[in-house]
Amino acid sequence: LRLQFLEEKLGKHDKYWSADGGKYPSLGIASFYPKEFPGIKVFSTIGMSVQNQPSVELYHKDFENFARIELVFALKLLPDVEDHSEQWVQHVLGEMIKFPWNTGIWFGHSHSIQNPRKDPDQLYLDFSWFVLRNITDELDHDSALELPKLHGLISENGKRVNYLVLTPISIEERICFMREGSQKFWETWKKEGYSFFHDSE
Repeated sequence: LRLQFLEEKLGKHDKYWSADGGKYPSLGIASFYPKEFPGIKVFSTIGMSVQNQPSVELYHKDFENFARIELVFALKLLPDVEDHSEQWVQHVLGEMIKFPWNTGIWFGHSHSIQNPRKDPDQLYLDFSWFVLRNITDELDHDSALELPKLHGLISENGKRVNYLVLTPISIEERICFMREGSQKFWETWKKEGYSFFHDSE
């Protein structure tokens, strides 16, 4: 169901890594090269959304629409540079794939989490944090947005699956984010022309 949905939206998957250690639920990570976004490589978790995240109901009245998630990371492939993404991206996702159930801390729009790995291609900025962006919710409000069309997947409980994009930020950006709030951060982010994918440069 989940891989099929991703392939409908992003094209046939390129690689798949198992991330469940042989235990239920079945968890994995797949990579894609979507035709719609040439030069962009997309990684997605597969299987997190089989179960509700813990403690969402304490923070959301409409918690059932936000309890099921998958994590996505997209990056721009650098021209004439070898692709190093598989040295770190699936490890990042692999470390986060059970995080909500291991810690009781849920993932949602504008939540931030420390990046456990270093981008080997980063030059000046140290992307030591991620901010999560719920592109499913954005697309449900405006389907014309220039984003991978990761909305419309309904999970086994009849509620939507939310695709959260990991957005790498520097420590300085995180300080601004904490000080000014998420709304101001995303407004500035979009105004400056940043998209859903990470550019190491």
